[in-house]
Amino acid sequence: MISKSQVHHALFLIRVGALALLAGVPGISQACSSEPYIGTLCISALSGGQFAPGISNIYVPANGQTINVSANQALYSLIGTTYGGTANVNFKVPDTRGRVILGATSTGQGNGNGLTGGASQVTLNVGDLPQHTHPMVLNGVGVSLAGVTATANLSSGTFSGSGSGLTMNVTTNGGTEAPVAGAALGAPTGSTKFYSASLTPSVALAAGTISGTVSGNTAGTVPVTLTGTGSFSVNTPTGYTGSGQPFSIMPPYITLTYFIAVTGLYPSSQ
Repeated sequence: MISKSQVHHALFLIRVGALALLAGVPGISQACSSEPYIGTLCISALSGGQFAPGISNIYVPANGQTINVSANQALYSLIGTTYGGTANVNFKVPDTRGRVILGATSTGQGNGNGLTGGASQVTLNVGDLPQHTHPMVLNGVGVSLAGVTATANLSSGTFSGSGSGLTMNVTTNGGTEAPVAGAALGAPTGSTKFYSASLTPSVALAAGTISGTVSGNTAGTVPVTLTGTGSFSVNTPTGYTGSGQPFSIMPPYITLTYFIAVTGLYPSSQ
C-alpha cells in the first residue's frame, strides 16, 4: 500500500516539473528548442520560414553566411572566426550544406572545430589500384630478315621427283665438228663419244645445258644455319578500358537543414 508521504512526494515532483516547463527551461531532447544555448546546432525538417514567430529569429541556417560582429557580439565571442571571416569585423557560421558532421578531436588527428575535408566524388589513379594482371592480346608479329643469310646443308636430305619438265640442249651438228669448250654434252676421249659409260662424268655440263622445272619431295632433315642480324616486333596491346571519370562515394542519404542558434542562453562555465 502506498503511504500518504509517498503520494505527497510524487505530487511535489509533478509540480516542480510543471513549473520548469512554464519557466521555459530548455528541453535537452528537443531538436530546435525555443530557448537554446547560443551557438548550438539543431536539425529540422522545416525551413527557417516555417518556424513559429518566436523561434524564427532565434535560428539561422548553418550555410556559411557572414554576420557582422556588431550585429551579434555574443555569438562572435563564442565561435570567433573559426568558420571564416575577418577578425573584429565579421564572422561566418558553419556551412553544413552537403557535409557530414565529424566529431572534433584535439589528439592525434588534428580535427579541431572548423576543419573541413573529404570529397563526394573520387577518381582512381594507377597507384590506387590493387596489384593485378591483364590478358595479352596478340594482334600481330613482324619479322625482318633483310640482314640474315640462310645456309642449308642438303647432304642429309633425299629428293625424289619427276624430270618430265626438263629440256636437254645438245648440238645438231652430229658430232662432225670438234666440241666447243663448255658447249658440248660430253667430251671425246680416244674415239668419239657423246655419253660416258662410267658412273663418274669426265666433264661438267655447261650452264644452260639442262633447263626446266623438276617437281618432287624432299625427305629427311635438312639443317639450316642463319647468320646476320634481323629484327623482331610484336604488337601486344593489353586493351585499355574505362574512361577515368570520377565516381560517387556517397552512401544513401536524405537531406535536412542544420540551423545555428544566434540568440538564446549564453553558455556559462559556472
